[in-house]
Amino acid sequence: MKVFNFRLDAVLKLRKSHRDKALEALGHAAKNADVLRKQISSLEHKLTTIKAQISENRRNNFSGQQEESFQGNLKNIRKSILDVNVNLQNALKIHDAKRKIFIKADADHKSLLNLKEKKSLEFHYTESKKEELETDDIIGSRYVFNLNN
Repeated sequence: MKVFNFRLDAVLKLRKSHRDKALEALGHAAKNADVLRKQISSLEHKLTTIKAQISENRRNNFSGQQEESFQGNLKNIRKSILDVNVNLQNALKIHDAKRKIFIKADADHKSLLNLKEKKSLEFHYTESKKEELETDDIIGSRYVFNLNN
């Protein structure tokens, strides 16, 4: 029996490489989004801490200059939270785009793998039929040979 040779192996390797690169890019995009989520969480924690300090200082004697300083900090943290939220939304859009690219690359790779499997099955089926016919021919020729002798 002949050995099965898939002629599109080079294309299959390229598609697998493209799929792997898309998966890596998807992982980086997901990591970036997670980092931004952690930044937002950290900033929100700072915001609640400063609010708690302001309420505690208001119970005690709180000067106007100190309040102005705390209000400036609150304003800066809120602005930072908004900026990071915008970056997070952009990162999520990028993540979604990378996910779509990965899904397409994965589908392309799987379709070529399925084609290879189908061609392999067809090849082996055809080869086994050839061997079966050759075996039948040998048996038939021996039968005719034995009849003549």
